[in-house]
Amino acid sequence: MKPLVTTRWPGLLPRLRQASINTLFAQAVASGTVDGEILVDDPGDPRAFYVVHPYGMTLLIGEPDPGFAADLFDHLATPGSRSTGHWLQAYPDGWRPLLTRLCQQASMPTYTRVNFTFDQARYQAERAGRARDGVEVRDVTGDGFGMPGSVVASAFWRDADQFAQLGKAFGVSIDGRLASVAFSSCATEDQLELGIETVGQYRHQGLAWAACAALVDHCLASGLEPVWACRLENTGSYALAQSLGFVDTLHWPYFHFPA
Repeated sequence: MKPLVTTRWPGLLPRLRQASINTLFAQAVASGTVDGEILVDDPGDPRAFYVVHPYGMTLLIGEPDPGFAADLFDHLATPGSRSTGHWLQAYPDGWRPLLTRLCQQASMPTYTRVNFTFDQARYQAERAGRARDGVEVRDVTGDGFGMPGSVVASAFWRDADQFAQLGKAFGVSIDGRLASVAFSSCATEDQLELGIETVGQYRHQGLAWAACAALVDHCLASGLEPVWACRLENTGSYALAQSLGFVDTLHWPYFHFPA
């Protein structure tokens, strides 16, 4: 059994960019934007990589290898190996039967990750048909980093200064308190992935749509492609994406390893 080794590998970033699934979170790790972790099958001649983002999103990429898949599964199943749950995608699709078999043996469910493609014409039609009376959206990049919740900028960026320099956020405040914030969870020179958090008592009031629309508008004005991905089982995020002009284009297996 080959040991799992923590490392940095500069040749990984081009592979991530060439993948046909959304790998922006893994690119953030590989580029050093965030302090994640990369495990490889062989530090001398790596063929398979396991990229771990601090938020718990992970990607297994490279040549499908039953031995490495089994080693990785054992590592993830070891008590104390990590403090957070891991959501695992694997690319290319040749990893699917290996991971599916291991999860079935451990009676672990398989989920689905949805990748969307942004349709600007659909977005513009949706935007024209929506009234946002009474909803004031403002740029909150400066103070949006402190938004409480689980899907928030502080979970995706190193610190407030880094987010202020590289990120973007728009939000809606109610009674002086941020009620909903749409932010860039990952960003490259030509893409921006959206994240959204709304305080529980203010959900289902159209605030998330308004905040996200402002961030989409920022993307269009800045020449950035808006990117959205979510679990198929996250019906709220899935419906919100569609209402913003995102089109469901790719379903991919998603494996969950609880903390």
